[in-house]
Amino acid sequence: MPAWRLREDGIEIAVRVTPRAARDSFAAGTEEHFAARLTAHLPVRKDFDADGFTLALVCTMAGAVALSRAVTDPGFSVRILDSARAELQARLDRFES
Repeated sequence: MPAWRLREDGIEIAVRVTPRAARDSFAAGTEEHFAARLTAHLPVRKDFDADGFTLALVCTMAGAVALSRAVTDPGFSVRILDSARAELQARLDRFES
């Protein structure tokens, strides 16, 4: 079938849908990238789960960025980001001391 064709009532367009293709493409290697790039900067201790903290860091900041962009009040947007940053820093500080 061609990519498109004219019909009496308009145009017919051929579309190929690949479920989850964008998600699969984004996620490919994601876990390894986080582990390799971010955990390299974290403390190495038996009682510190660097991989778990890295995942929490990325999830917390991604959520904070999404929420901060969704609100219309610039001051509240800054508070959202500052709150997420402070929480992550506090969690990291507990393991550095």
